[in-house]
Amino acid sequence: MPHKKIIFLDIDGVVLPERANFLPSQTKPVMKVFDPCAVSLLNNACHKRRFKLVIHSSWLRYYQNETLPHCISQGIKKGHFHDDACCDGNLHWRYDRVDEWLSRHPEVTKYFILDDTPPDDGYPRRDHWIPINPDEGITLEVWRMLTTGPLK
Repeated sequence: MPHKKIIFLDIDGVVLPERANFLPSQTKPVMKVFDPCAVSLLNNACHKRRFKLVIHSSWLRYYQNETLPHCISQGIKKGHFHDDACCDGNLHWRYDRVDEWLSRHPEVTKYFILDDTPPDDGYPRRDHWIPINPDEGITLEVWRMLTTGPLK
């Protein structure tokens, strides 16, 4: 049975917020150690509402095939990812990646977009966007929106 509920996941600012810079194990100068609280909240939301994850981050352009394995190595459960877990990294703008992925998956009827960069005002899927504070990443407030908010 196809998965109909998706969370489009950005990485920087979402599971890798600025506060992760203070983790004792953080890599520098390029941060790659995800915030464990953000990861736990994301895993819980996926479990609770049976979401599948699709990555739409710019990491797909820079780290290509390493992005998904890195997310899993940082604690995001492999089983939470959609079978087609990555948007097309060749597309420059993140929201174009979301649009292209959705065009290939008409079975998807409910989704949220987690991102710290807002879509343009005229973007037709703007009401699916959950704004993320890039300093804090996924917070309890975001988790509540994912787990109890209306599915769009």
